[in-house]
Amino acid sequence: MGSHTAVCLALLALAAHCVATPIRPLAADAGVGGQYITIGTLNPTDSSQSLISSQNGGKSWEYYSVPQDVEPYVAIDPTNPLAQIVATITFIMPPASAGVAYSNNGGATWSYIPYGDLSAVGLPAGAVGLLGVASAGNGSFYAAVAVEGGSPQLAVTTNLGTSWTVVNANIPVSNPSQLLNSGVLTSSVGPTPTLALAVTGVTNDIYVSTNAGQTWALGYTSSYTSEWSMAMSSSGQYVAAVITTSTTAVLSSSYGASGSWKTLVLPSSVGIVSAVTMNSIGQYVAISGGFMGDLAVSYDYGITFTTLTPAAGSQFTIAASSLTGRVLAGYVPDSSSPGCYDLWLSTNYGLAWNLTLASTTAQCVQPLSHIALV
Repeated sequence: MGSHTAVCLALLALAAHCVATPIRPLAADAGVGGQYITIGTLNPTDSSQSLISSQNGGKSWEYYSVPQDVEPYVAIDPTNPLAQIVATITFIMPPASAGVAYSNNGGATWSYIPYGDLSAVGLPAGAVGLLGVASAGNGSFYAAVAVEGGSPQLAVTTNLGTSWTVVNANIPVSNPSQLLNSGVLTSSVGPTPTLALAVTGVTNDIYVSTNAGQTWALGYTSSYTSEWSMAMSSSGQYVAAVITTSTTAVLSSSYGASGSWKTLVLPSSVGIVSAVTMNSIGQYVAISGGFMGDLAVSYDYGITFTTLTPAAGSQFTIAASSLTGRVLAGYVPDSSSPGCYDLWLSTNYGLAWNLTLASTTAQCVQPLSHIALV
């Protein structure tokens, strides 16, 4: 073997044990995604529900009124963004008022399925609210359902909400009777997805399933009680979560397993956190501050963060990320419509932002709106 060949083989062997260091992307980097955006929101003047959708990255918008008066949960199939559902279940019993709006053309048009009898479509008859909706891709959508007097249940639909199958009738959360009817459900992509359910009650807990909801285990708990924001990579390996109105920001790189969560070190200017997003591989993580509007962005799986100040202004909240992480969505208060927010988009990893959708009294994007972006 020649000396040159030996050196090359030695370098190849060494390279096999090296891990590439992620670098900060440039604005000119190639990237796709962000074309499909759907917002589920309530009008504060009459509590009517609207879906606002774009199929061209926010260049134009379609509006659809839903015959519900509760906060909607939005999910888009990442493997087929033409398939989208928006699910609602009221918190009033009896009876539960529930339904699903679905689109099979990327939000251009919508159909609505009212659930007169929850059990007739496979949902728990004692449902009092949704804790979250997420897509595992390939036409599968999961819903975590709060049940009166019992533990939350997990259901799945493969036909855009026409019918559901209960996967787990007893997600083993602590103190189920004291849960608030709010939560976040995230899912990896695949036939047997990893699922993470964040709930608020006596404590703030994250429960994780690595077998499509069949069994669950407590992954993380906090004594600070407020609403969660959570994001998961497509593989399920990386899960990031923040507790709004707190300084709690954590990340697991081991499928949310107990003991794997680390506290993220954010720039001091971020302060209280409000929301988190993540791209499909978990490399790009974005966390917004609660009041000043600073945005902490990591390009190395949450190891280090850089502070960005969006041109959108103060009280900026990050809302969604495209699969590549190139396109980000966020919102800020609208100066002319009290209680409403304007949607801003970045197409270069948060380095620059553009006003994409301004709220009006008739079409009001609220701070608790659920936004999905693929």
